Amino acid sequence: MRKKAKALKVAVQTIPITEVPSSALTDLTLFRKAAIKKPVASPARVKVLVVDDQQMIAQTLAEILGRHGYECFAAYNGESAIAAAASFTPDVVLSDVVMPGMNGVEACVRIKKHLPDCRILLFSSQVPVAHSLMQESIRAGHRFELLAKPVEPRELVAKIEDLFAGAHSQAGLQRAEARA
Repeated sequence: MRKKAKALKVAVQTIPITEVPSSALTDLTLFRKAAIKKPVASPARVKVLVVDDQQMIAQTLAEILGRHGYECFAAYNGESAIAAAASFTPDVVLSDVVMPGMNGVEACVRIKKHLPDCRILLFSSQVPVAHSLMQESIRAGHRFELLAKPVEPRELVAKIEDLFAGAHSQAGLQRAEARA
């Protein structure tokens, strides 16, 4: 049976090159450490919470917005939208108005209480019903923009960019990245 070799303890000490004797420097090749580049902090992506009780619509809108550079999360009812907003902290909530249980207006009012800087866009295929649901929130001082379904993707992206006046839009972020 072979005995295990004991590990050698090696003491390593770094000394400046100027302190190395010249006799030890014959045929010496120096390797320069590669400069460590600090990662350039990319601008934060605009986060959009998409809420619709029709999962296919919520997922499709989230996917479309994701292709335009937004970070998206889909929720399928008012209660889950509030819970998602607490952890996802969206910059924008895009919500259907008419949903079973808690409607989109109620959910967005509650989200705004916890995230006052969050922008809200509502959409609905039932515009008259949506306007009537919005009346109470308007009296409470909440003025949300309402888009009619179906929402054209280019129009939606333009609306989100308008919410940020171009400063935090995806186009503005891409320009900032190009300058960095």
